[in-house]
Amino acid sequence: MRIHFFLLASLFLGMSTLSYAQVLEPIAETPLEADAKNIFTNTATGIPVLQTPRFYMGMSPKDGTILWQVERNIGASLSEMADSDGENKDFDEIPNTPLVFAGGNLLNVISGKIIINGTENDLRRLRTFYVLPDQDLILMEIAGKGAIYLYGVDPFENVQKWGVQLREASGLSMTISEDNPGLSSEDLKPQLNAAGDLIYDNGKYLALIDMKSGELKWNEKINAGYIFTNQAGNRMVIAEARGGLGGMMAAVPGSGSSSGQKFGKKLHLIDTETGQSVWKKEKKLDGNVLYVTPYDGGFLVVHDEGMNIYTFDDAKGDGRWKKDYSEKGVVNVEQEAEGLMIYFKSKRMLVDPVSGDDKWKKAEKLEKESKGFLWGLASNYEPEVRQIGKHKVTFNSGSITIGEGYRAPSYPFTWIVEEEDRIVVVIPEPTEGTRIGKPRFIATAIELGGEEVETNREYFGLKKGLAAFDKVDGGYFFYNDRGYVLMNYNPQDGFSDNKDEWYPDPTATLRTLTAIATAAGGMAYAGAQSANMVTSAATTGDVGGSVNRYNNRMGAANAASDASFGFATDRKVNGRIDEEYAFFFARDGQEGATLFKVDKNTGEEVNKYRFDDLTPLYEIDYLNGRLYYQANKTFKIFLIE
Repeated sequence: MRIHFFLLASLFLGMSTLSYAQVLEPIAETPLEADAKNIFTNTATGIPVLQTPRFYMGMSPKDGTILWQVERNIGASLSEMADSDGENKDFDEIPNTPLVFAGGNLLNVISGKIIINGTENDLRRLRTFYVLPDQDLILMEIAGKGAIYLYGVDPFENVQKWGVQLREASGLSMTISEDNPGLSSEDLKPQLNAAGDLIYDNGKYLALIDMKSGELKWNEKINAGYIFTNQAGNRMVIAEARGGLGGMMAAVPGSGSSSGQKFGKKLHLIDTETGQSVWKKEKKLDGNVLYVTPYDGGFLVVHDEGMNIYTFDDAKGDGRWKKDYSEKGVVNVEQEAEGLMIYFKSKRMLVDPVSGDDKWKKAEKLEKESKGFLWGLASNYEPEVRQIGKHKVTFNSGSITIGEGYRAPSYPFTWIVEEEDRIVVVIPEPTEGTRIGKPRFIATAIELGGEEVETNREYFGLKKGLAAFDKVDGGYFFYNDRGYVLMNYNPQDGFSDNKDEWYPDPTATLRTLTAIATAAGGMAYAGAQSANMVTSAATTGDVGGSVNRYNNRMGAANAASDASFGFATDRKVNGRIDEEYAFFFARDGQEGATLFKVDKNTGEEVNKYRFDDLTPLYEIDYLNGRLYYQANKTFKIFLIE
């Protein structure tokens, strides 16, 4: 099994000048009323979607015919033009589905059917979404003009089940809350209460929504930073978000204290049916909340200055102990038969859970620092331990440790080749001062098949730096958007140079790579986003099983839809063509602008595609074996195989 730790979010732009590369002609050309601004390829179906100044247009990947077109929301277009960062926020896809948010509407890219019509509420931006697999529902939070809305969509029936306005919001507040989602979105995912209604955090509010009708039952102003619901689903503990600079720093891994993420000092216990406080008022603790966990029918709260135990029904909010267990620097709490084991940075103390008193006279010193709370941030990272070859390998944050003695930096450019008992790591060459010439890198192959750890190392240079590298036949292919270094490798002789090519950009300004994605990168991105957003929306249950069932149903639905519209026959769902080829764009001598297809195993150019301009708009869909190109009001399709 191979794990590619670095996923390139951009695709090669490529070229070469060798005469034997075959020039391929387009298999289809479609005239357009206006030039497209972007080409988006839906990762679930492979359907290309063109964005023109006025429309979104779905194109057939087989013959380039226009399947549908939808007029863009004027407000969404203006919102896109106002973005200073250049990022296109007028188009988003829901990973692993044929659903896209385009021009203020949610639609199906296969049929062009509009599922959410954005005209009524002047919808402009998809802020976030959550997949609820057990409920066959996708929640979509969308910003409109002056308000935030939440929609429930059935992705299998392709219908909007309900929609509700969450709150009014200015343009500034929408932008801030979108680009800064808060302390920990993982802790604020939607949940269900005991009656099956949806508890939804939105900005500085917490809402309860009827899952069947979309009725907003309550919407209380609570700036939640962390939410914990009891198993019965009728009580919810909320630690307020930490405000100011401290809150911003706590949200960045590695920036806070060693004791993990901090929230505010205020703690709420609410009735999930009514949204009202169970306690007479919120409880203000002596320190910022660090940790909340169920304990003995209630819950344990740890803060900067100590901790205490609470029940779910106490109307006063008094802790079990009259005074908090007052010790600073608690980094972990574990339940043991004799009591609660309280861990500090380099010591621990056993505490009586009934009285809150120390059971030992003196804290026990520890040889190693405590691992910290399980759900904390950087200091609480749990390293992955794997057996590769004859050695135990620990993947820490920033390093790789093999056994007890060997340690190597773990840079983003890392390949694990388990079938060959090897790890390959590439890091920039350390420098002092300013380097003249192309950047240099160090490739290290760590051989783990023998009793001793053996390494092979080689230096190489690559202009503009390294974007990623791939394992190919007999070696490794190191690359960026303009060139590559191909090196042979075997454990006995190590690395040896094979080929080094650089393809100069044909324009004075380098083309932006923002909107270009490989099939592997795009699919992996979609999978990661889907996994990140999926939640069972339940306090208990088989989350993994729910997700698998949902994904299997969605895959079957996508395949059936593709087949019914007649463009699924070419789809390559097996294999990774992108492991074989790279693409570079530049001038081809007197022939002009050309995209070249390069065999990554040999460095040879095998095909070339003539383009009509020096700043081309194109996308490559490996799964369909298509290259989509648009220029001079014409949409062209090339085969890439």
